[in-house]
Amino acid sequence: MSSNISLFIRLAIRNVYRNANATILNGIGISCSIILVLFILSLSKGIETQMILRNINFETGAITVDINKDLASVKNKEYGDSIFKLIQWHYDYHPRIYTSHSSLYFEGNNQRVAIIGLTKSEEDNLKQHIKILSGDIDLSNGSNEILISNGLSESLNLKVGDNCEILQHTVDGAINIGEYLVSGIFRYTSQMNKNTIYLNYEQTKQLYNCNLPTKIVITLKDLSDVDNIKNLIKNQLNELTHNADFFNVSTYKDNLNTAQTLAKLNKYGMLSIAVFLILISFIGIWSMQVENIRKRKLEIGTMSALGFSSVSIKSIFIYESVYIGVCFSIVGIIIFGVILFIFYLNDGIYLGNSLSFVFGSSIIHLKLTTIDLTSTLTFSVIYPILATMASISSANNNTIQLLKEND
Repeated sequence: MSSNISLFIRLAIRNVYRNANATILNGIGISCSIILVLFILSLSKGIETQMILRNINFETGAITVDINKDLASVKNKEYGDSIFKLIQWHYDYHPRIYTSHSSLYFEGNNQRVAIIGLTKSEEDNLKQHIKILSGDIDLSNGSNEILISNGLSESLNLKVGDNCEILQHTVDGAINIGEYLVSGIFRYTSQMNKNTIYLNYEQTKQLYNCNLPTKIVITLKDLSDVDNIKNLIKNQLNELTHNADFFNVSTYKDNLNTAQTLAKLNKYGMLSIAVFLILISFIGIWSMQVENIRKRKLEIGTMSALGFSSVSIKSIFIYESVYIGVCFSIVGIIIFGVILFIFYLNDGIYLGNSLSFVFGSSIIHLKLTTIDLTSTLTFSVIYPILATMASISSANNNTIQLLKEND
């Protein structure tokens, strides 16, 4: 039995090279299919991973404590300070200020903006998560420099070195106006940060007229215990304030739904396109195999005359499909590996600002998992076999008769 299988495999490999045109056409379809599926899977996984990691490493941290603006107000300075000093964080944390009702003015034009006040300790982390197109940013205390998005730069015709004004409604309802220097311009990656301005913490504090940060971002090296730590912080704050409305404590998990939902919508949407194209590839392989069987009627008849059963002859065609599927799947994986490496060298795929609505970011980093690679490779071998089996079943009556003569 094993010798027969060995013979069938040798005959199948020989036939693959003898029928080079059909082999290449089928192989191109298989390679293109695997490249497309791998691209879609790695793109959707990259979107999800990128959004989650960005949240954990910068946007929200492992745990976020949102502070009610009434408590943060200068009017409650004594009470707020006493509470804040009693908090035993025991973890790395960064105070931030997120303003509301802010407007940027330049040469008679204005734009609603979102200001984020950061401390100097977060400057390096900020630069790792944004791409500064021109200039730079200094988050040192006393600095009046601001970092704006290229969206703001284009809409207000602002450039590095320009002086502009920010009109800010404070936490108490008053209005503050400050003059600032544009020191840098970063490329916005989504509609969420298109109108964002980064400013040092102390300047933002004065502009917003607050005493405490509006948000505290806590970072953890080990995320496995994040829920327990969240509860500890929450209980501590409730004991100190006796008012649950003053604080809201959340973890990065509370923000995962958006990232996962967006990734799944993109994944299923693009997979539907891939399935359609693979169906076309399936039909192409099936039709070429039908024609291949018809052209090889003499060869099939000869094998039948030599004592090969119809099952054996069909097996040879199946082995041919397996060989073509494996070889061209490997070719497809290698080509996709090169594509992946090129995107890595270019710091991801820049999809354009308009697509940030769809993908959550205009810059995407592909991420290929072992499970996706294995499942795609398995699929790329199975579907040509199914196409071959379908082509054998639908071959013309004369050819089928040749296959049955020796039963």
